[in-house]
Amino acid sequence: MRKAFIALLPLGLIACASSWLDDTVALSDHLDQTYDVTEYSSAAVDLNGDGVEEHVVLVRQPSHCGTGGCTMFVLASAQEGFAEIGRSPTTFGPVRLSPEDHNGWQVLLTVERDGANNYFHTRHIYEDGSYQEQASDGRVDWDEPLDQDVLIAR
Repeated sequence: MRKAFIALLPLGLIACASSWLDDTVALSDHLDQTYDVTEYSSAAVDLNGDGVEEHVVLVRQPSHCGTGGCTMFVLASAQEGFAEIGRSPTTFGPVRLSPEDHNGWQVLLTVERDGANNYFHTRHIYEDGSYQEQASDGRVDWDEPLDQDVLIAR
């Protein structure tokens, strides 16, 4: 019996790796086909506690970035690929996961820039079916240690 378990263990690892690879390829294809995005950083995280991971994507390619930052997408798994449940066109990293939730979804924290060279913390809360920005007046201290989980580094 022990030999059978050991023999099946690598198959289980291969199945997990295959599932992760399939999801990664599907996300990459979706971003390329839907948004013409090929350069990005992403994190898969269950934002609403339903056991299914959503994808937080911070675009890194110049065509989707400007002086205000880069585009961030929040994508949920859907029957046929992914559904956009959040978009912020002016985001700077890091993208952090707050321990706080709003309407049953975890709050995302990012950095945004105003017209000058001032950077501010921004909360992204889930409201009316999508993530929406809530700017704060808290200026960013880049040397301040982060006490939230970092999903995507700066």
